Amino acid sequence: MRGLKVLVHRIQMCEMLTRLSFRRSLICLLLLLVQHSFIHQAQALVCAELLSNQNSNYKFSAKIVSPQNLIRPEQIRVMSYNVQNLYVGKDEQLMSPEDYNRVKDETHTQEIADIIKDAEPDFLILQEVQTPRTLDRFVEQYLNNSYVPYLTGGGGNRLMNTVLLVKDNLNFTVQARATDQHQWYAPSGELEPVFSRELGYFIIKDGETGDPVFALFGVHLKSAHDRKNDPDSTQKRFHEAKMMSTVVKRFTKRNPEIPFLILGDFNAELEAEELSPIKDLELLTPLRDEKTFKDEAGFGRFTHSFHPDGNGVRYLELDYILSSLHFENQILSADVYRYKDFKTGLIRPIPETYEQRSKNPSDHFPIFIDLLLDPESKP
Repeated sequence: MRGLKVLVHRIQMCEMLTRLSFRRSLICLLLLLVQHSFIHQAQALVCAELLSNQNSNYKFSAKIVSPQNLIRPEQIRVMSYNVQNLYVGKDEQLMSPEDYNRVKDETHTQEIADIIKDAEPDFLILQEVQTPRTLDRFVEQYLNNSYVPYLTGGGGNRLMNTVLLVKDNLNFTVQARATDQHQWYAPSGELEPVFSRELGYFIIKDGETGDPVFALFGVHLKSAHDRKNDPDSTQKRFHEAKMMSTVVKRFTKRNPEIPFLILGDFNAELEAEELSPIKDLELLTPLRDEKTFKDEAGFGRFTHSFHPDGNGVRYLELDYILSSLHFENQILSADVYRYKDFKTGLIRPIPETYEQRSKNPSDHFPIFIDLLLDPESKP
């Protein structure tokens, strides 16, 4: 009986999130209740098709896991990774012919998947996923559908989506939102969206009760390229940081008891003036806290290597995990994932030239945090 309640609850979530008609929801429910193995395989495809036809901002996996096999872990790992222009296969509908040469190298795409499998995050925020079709292909072909992808749909016309992947055996549901509708008058005098890439945020809910457990804000601020009347895009990032602070404040005002993490590619170091609006928020910085930052590879906190003339190098800390005070006694550790040779298990040398960096799957290093969901379970 309890399993039936879980199934009914999940269909109700589908109804709310995708605005399916009652008739379609009923069809999904009936399919989910059929036990014959052949129909059990077909039901996943039919329900996925019904959901995908809604032009929703939500992404559901076609893989159905039996409710009794879902788990609710006490300890989780949350990871962020800028995968640098992830295209998987040619997408004729969304790419122009001149973009075909931007398809990610097979070796690098496979290595990104290997890194995810090695790090084993429960929740993974990815930046620079180019198209929804790329997201589908990557999860299916490289991750064997071991993660459920969620897409906010707010990537704009630059096709640089911030997405969430969740391990497919976790007993959570996800409400995904995008906040790129805000506009401002840029130094160029033009009215444009505040966010170059969306600030997607994801509310993680208990799979049985539907109660919020925590929230993730996926960040990808403007890169430091000159814009008209805005050198290094500092004004652009300032307004993005200001709006991000506003969005988080509104969230915490409505949901004061819900813990959250802000994580991703800030494209500036935390002390930079353009990120000053973030200081209005009361946040923890686990990647800078000696009690939590591990630095197992011995290279420090930097997450990006910049090679302005091809040979010179600057090591920058551009990616961050910021935590609400709720998690203060629940953070176990935080670190930067360093690329390794999977054949030997040894950490690769840090790139000193652009040519060396180009051999890595991305110009960024992943970052991650391990934390307890239940503070009472802390050893």
